[in-house]
Amino acid sequence: MTWGRWPARVRERLARGENVAVVTVLNIAGSAPRSAGARMIVGADSADGTIGGGNLEFAAAALARQLLADVEHGRQQREHYGLGPWLMQCCGGAVDLMVETFTTAPAWLQAAVDAPQDSLLLGELRGDGEKKTVFAAGAPPIELSAEDYRGLPKILRRGGGDYFLEHLAPRQTPLWLFGAGHVGKAVVNALAPLPFTITWLDSRAGMFPHALPSTVTKLCTGDLPAAAKKIPPDAFALVMTHSHPLDEDICAQLLQGKTAWLGLIGSRTKQRRFASRLKKRGIPESKVQSLTCPIGLPGISDKTPAAIALSVAAQLLMEREKSAGAVADGAEKFTRAAR
Repeated sequence: MTWGRWPARVRERLARGENVAVVTVLNIAGSAPRSAGARMIVGADSADGTIGGGNLEFAAAALARQLLADVEHGRQQREHYGLGPWLMQCCGGAVDLMVETFTTAPAWLQAAVDAPQDSLLLGELRGDGEKKTVFAAGAPPIELSAEDYRGLPKILRRGGGDYFLEHLAPRQTPLWLFGAGHVGKAVVNALAPLPFTITWLDSRAGMFPHALPSTVTKLCTGDLPAAAKKIPPDAFALVMTHSHPLDEDICAQLLQGKTAWLGLIGSRTKQRRFASRLKKRGIPESKVQSLTCPIGLPGISDKTPAAIALSVAAQLLMEREKSAGAVADGAEKFTRAAR
């Protein structure tokens, strides 16, 4: 499941006349199957999302349904679970959970659905689940220091109360994918549930599928190298068009910019030829060396589109983890706004 904004999913369920409970991981100690901020939406006979599976999830879902059976709008209950002897999970850590029940949509829920991408959500952990605020980094409802914005999501303690501060939606890494052939299609399918927003480019309109994932925007243009000039500096790029000369022109343009990561489909022979040609075009050696080719994880020799796509998806997730912006989860941006 790709979560995006979980409040929209809650609102959809409420609009269908369902009562739901939301289980949130507030904090972990030691080893745990999911991190703080993981969520599961529980109905009377359904559950969407996961907080890690196993006995922890079974116990949490049972508690959520127990609260729903005697439903009270806005009820909020916090629980601490040890994952060792009590739940018989090998993780050995501990997890703090919060369960909230919903029978109608509170005002903050709608605000969360409509808010800009970079908004934050601050919830007071006080028992009734009603006191939550959606805000921009520069306008917090309580006093926040620069350090408070680091390492989100997390619990903050102010006076006699606790608050849970989080980004409203997971940070999405922009990816520009040049080429809508068989491998391009497989890559889009593999990345659909992952934290990437994809700009998908090709010069051939008929190559794009009719239905696209919500995270994908297609761009059909006859001048792909010119389009490459518009790539955001924090974006990743994958080049896999139907034409090697076109691949080279796109790579040359991208290497003159500030692309966060650039991958090119092809063999080591293609990499050597491109490196030589790109240097002849005046691209500095350091820039040429930053080009990743072949793409995908080493040790996977299967060349079917689906196998390449899974290998590339894993590689992109690893590169995303290395990215300073991803590791800090946007902390610097919010820190600057908080000063």
